[in-house]
Amino acid sequence: MIQQKVTRNWVLPSDKHGSCSIRVRMSATGAVIYASASCTGDVIFNQSAENAVRKSSPLPVPSDRALALKEFRSITFNIHR
Repeated sequence: MIQQKVTRNWVLPSDKHGSCSIRVRMSATGAVIYASASCTGDVIFNQSAENAVRKSSPLPVPSDRALALKEFRSITFNIHR
């Protein structure tokens, strides 16, 4: 669900394609605290991926608050365009 939400918010020029590994730190409510992208594209590509994560805040988290605090505070996932 997180990947889908970020991908929907990822705005790129039509000539840009590639993949990114995104590191995110978030609060228990899903608010993005930190986002860092390592992409196969250029600097603009990286920045656009990081902006997509920030624009997607709050990210979906489990309704179980204990699980959200334990497992979802820091995650890494991949997205492709």
